[in-house]
Amino acid sequence: MREIKSNSIGLTGYSWWDDWSYKPLPSGKDGTLENQLTDAGVSFERIDIKHLVGMGGCAYLIFYTSPNTGKPVTTLCVPHHEIIDSWGMEYFIFAGMPKEQALKDEGWWLIAYDAAKELIK
Repeated sequence: MREIKSNSIGLTGYSWWDDWSYKPLPSGKDGTLENQLTDAGVSFERIDIKHLVGMGGCAYLIFYTSPNTGKPVTTLCVPHHEIIDSWGMEYFIFAGMPKEQALKDEGWWLIAYDAAKELIK
């Protein structure tokens, strides 16, 4: 994960996963965030954001509590199909953002996504 300096949208980290560059997890599953959390025994919830779409489909939010800090984490997951027969995910991490705050205004995620893309440049 790449840490992001303090900013107005609360983005704390960024990560990327794709099926060509990363090895499978010890369980044999691909290394998506959902599989990492499942393998670590961390409960999570996923909610689709139907009006935010990457090149690989509808974006979604994953909510969980960090086993290291005990703080809530909201992650914006944006799927991509970069080339034929390959797919990837962008992960925009908002450590400290509880689910209730994240779901106050679903339209905010359109603005946050644009702002986050600028922050990771």
